[in-house]
Amino acid sequence: MSGRKIVSINKGKENGENFFKAIQFMISTDRENIWVYTDEDVKGWYKSLEYDRKYAMHVTVELIGYKDEEVDEGKGVKIGEIYGTYLVPQLYLEECSFIELCDCISGDLLEVAENIVDKNGCIKDSICDFDDGLFYIDRFYIKPEYRRKGIGSFAIEFLPYILEYTLNVSIGALTIIPNAGKDDYFENQKETKKLVEFANKHGFKKIRNSNVMYKKIFKDNFFGEEELL
Repeated sequence: MSGRKIVSINKGKENGENFFKAIQFMISTDRENIWVYTDEDVKGWYKSLEYDRKYAMHVTVELIGYKDEEVDEGKGVKIGEIYGTYLVPQLYLEECSFIELCDCISGDLLEVAENIVDKNGCIKDSICDFDDGLFYIDRFYIKPEYRRKGIGSFAIEFLPYILEYTLNVSIGALTIIPNAGKDDYFENQKETKKLVEFANKHGFKKIRNSNVMYKKIFKDNFFGEEELL
């Protein structure tokens, strides 16, 4: 499944090279191509899938900026990208626990899981409702020349709603382990601190004694129906 959503933005210098009239969220997932052998039965095929294929979706979001009033596909400028993993609501996990699901995907997601579950292995209600999914941000990147223009703020605020709209999922929380991924230790510490400050600015909370941050999503009346359709 893939989808696109174009929303307007009015950030940056009006007469400068970094001014955009619109930003396009181009979303792709690992669910776009699914292969099934013709001699397989439905139940057998589904049962054979790994947990991460059943209960998770890996998502790539490309951010494309347009300077003209009319958005012509192919004429935009790539200004950043977001990689992450969507995890289905806990109520759909039939064969594994939330921690087991995260463990089979990555060490970072396991760290997230271990810090957001209660003693029963369920995500704490204060972080994400039981019937909502969760989105883990593995990478959030804006090209240096487009930073400090409000673009990153725009993208992180709209991200859960754009994902819900294009992927037809329910997202109750965003999580992240801020890490700039720089090879140089001191440079990485400096850039990671900026990521933490950015996350704090946009409502993320740090879980005590961990590097995990989360933001619970409250969707009531965020979009009017006429704005999305």
